[in-house]
Amino acid sequence: MSKSSRRVLLFRLLTLLAVAWIQVWSPAHAEPAFSDVFRDHAATMLLVDPASGAIRDANAAAVRFYGYPRERLLAMRIQDISTLAPLRVNEEMERAESGERAHFVFRHRLASGEERKVAVWSSPLNIDGKIQLLSIISDLTVMREANDPFWHYQSGLEDKVDLQSSQIAAYVAERREQDRRTILVLFIGVMALLLLSAKLARDVRRRRQAEATAKQLLEKNAQANGALQRFTEVAAHHLQEPCRRMASYAGLIRRRLERGAQLDELEPLALTLETQAIRQRTLVRDMQLYLAAGQASAQQGVDDPAALTREFFANLADQHSQAPVTLSVAEMPRIPLDRQWLSYCLRCLLENAIEHADPEQPVEIQVFTRAAVGGLQLLVADNGPGIPAPYRERVFGVFEQLSPPILATRTGIGLAIVRRIMETVGGRAMAEETPGGGTTIVLDFTREDLSS
Repeated sequence: MSKSSRRVLLFRLLTLLAVAWIQVWSPAHAEPAFSDVFRDHAATMLLVDPASGAIRDANAAAVRFYGYPRERLLAMRIQDISTLAPLRVNEEMERAESGERAHFVFRHRLASGEERKVAVWSSPLNIDGKIQLLSIISDLTVMREANDPFWHYQSGLEDKVDLQSSQIAAYVAERREQDRRTILVLFIGVMALLLLSAKLARDVRRRRQAEATAKQLLEKNAQANGALQRFTEVAAHHLQEPCRRMASYAGLIRRRLERGAQLDELEPLALTLETQAIRQRTLVRDMQLYLAAGQASAQQGVDDPAALTREFFANLADQHSQAPVTLSVAEMPRIPLDRQWLSYCLRCLLENAIEHADPEQPVEIQVFTRAAVGGLQLLVADNGPGIPAPYRERVFGVFEQLSPPILATRTGIGLAIVRRIMETVGGRAMAEETPGGGTTIVLDFTREDLSS
């Protein structure tokens, strides 16, 4: 045996003895001794986490061999050094951890980019209650410099293995190309089936949506017809009331004329007759508005609702209240409601606030908007007597009035028309209590599908 071969065998023997010494003499109480041996040993040593491949520790020989600073080396994984695929490295670490295999031959990449063939002896160690792999690395390139015939023979074998490996790789690449073509054809076929299935599913979904929409429209139409029928019945009842009164007072006037009554005696009866005729005309007008509100639109909108509010207030401020009226109008964004319908809503709400004001205090009305998810809300707030909570929904009913009307032109349909307008454009109308007392009517233009 040559001198160089003896040096190689001696190196391997010393390495194996180091592994045996560490495995036998490194229980928990001898951990400092293990640290000293690990740090100062001439063999290249790494401590590797078998679960992740992270390099937990590296001795001085490993730092010199790989050429990385120790801090950089401890931030790397063994997969960053080995030229094997990460999956293969994980498989070999599992074998080392289970004890199935302890000796491996790899190619490791140094910091300079050079690749070295190395022999690795790897054994699991319990360090601080955690299993780690102690890996001792030997540079096979250095051993081959001994010019031993054994290594020349092994090199020849490796060349043959490399040749066969390249042939196998070429065959595998060809097979992969064929498989790729086959997979491509299958993929195209599957995609065509998926597209066809998607089209069929979309057609089915559209049909179901159309059926659901038709059902909703039928239900909505039935509800609208029912509401219209109820409205017609209630409206007929209320229309008969002024008709009966007009007929009654017309009969009184006729009978008194037959008795030769004077004009001043007939004047109160004629005034009542005129009042009932006005009420009859107002009822018919409001009923027409209620029916027309079902065609309200938000296509045009109003860009300057504040100016529109002030315009209506100028004609209403002193109409029904002896107390002074103060209007506060904030700057407001565009309101998504056509001018005709927004005008009616503002006029109705301002008239209500003035008519139902508290006569003992000045009337204060505020008109402003507030942002909401999915849209905005327009608010008209007053400081009047307010509406009790149980009646805040009732006031939006047709012909609902909580107190006798002051004027014959007040029919009790105004807030019902406002709500119908809002529901037609997809909004809501509701009543709230004004902070400090009073009533706030909220025109809510938010959409539920945007706020959900």
